[in-house]
Amino acid sequence: MAAALGRPSALGELLAIEQDDPQAPLYSAWLEQQGLGEAMLPELLRIHRSHEPTLALAPDVRATLRRLRMRFRLGLVSDGRLEQQRAKAEALGLAALLDALVFSDELGREHWKPDPAPYWKALERLGVSPTEAVYVGDNPAKDFLGARRAGMRSVRLRRPDGLHAAAEPQSAEAAPDAEVATFSELEALIGSPQGSGFATL
Repeated sequence: MAAALGRPSALGELLAIEQDDPQAPLYSAWLEQQGLGEAMLPELLRIHRSHEPTLALAPDVRATLRRLRMRFRLGLVSDGRLEQQRAKAEALGLAALLDALVFSDELGREHWKPDPAPYWKALERLGVSPTEAVYVGDNPAKDFLGARRAGMRSVRLRRPDGLHAAAEPQSAEAAPDAEVATFSELEALIGSPQGSGFATL
C-alpha cells in the first residue's frame, strides 16, 4: 500500500475520484481501483487522520485576506473529515485571518458541500444575509452549487496552477457567477460597483 500511495500518480487518482463523485468513500474507491483489499482501509485511514500537515498560505493569499478583512467580514466553509480540516486550518493559521470557520462535518456528512447548511452556518456566524455575501471557491464539483442553493453569489478563483483549474461545472446551476485568475482580480471585482454589496468570503 505504501508503494501504491507513493506513486506520483496517486494524488491525481484520488482527485479524479473526488471530482467524479464528491460524496464517494474516497479511499475505499481508490483501493478498489488499485485492486487492493478493503482490509487495508483502516490502516490507510489511520495514517491519513493522524497526519500533521505542513502547509503555508501563498504570500498573496495572506496579504489579500488582511486587506479584505479591513472592509469585510471573512469566513471559511471547509469540507471533509473534521479532524483533517481542523488540522489544515490550524497549520495555515486561518483563525487569525478570518472571522468565522465552519467545518461541514460538524453538521454531519449529509451536510457536506454542495448542501447549503454549512454556508448558512457561516452566514449566521458572520451576521450577514445570503444576498450580502459572496462565496469564493475553486472546485466546480461542489463549491458553487452549494453557494447558489444557499442564496449566495459566487466567484471562482481559477489559478492556472490550481488543483481544479481544468475542471468545468457539470451544469449551469453548478457554475459560478464570475471567474477570476488572480487575487488582484478578485479584489478589483469585489471593490467594483457590481461587487459593492459583497459582505463576506
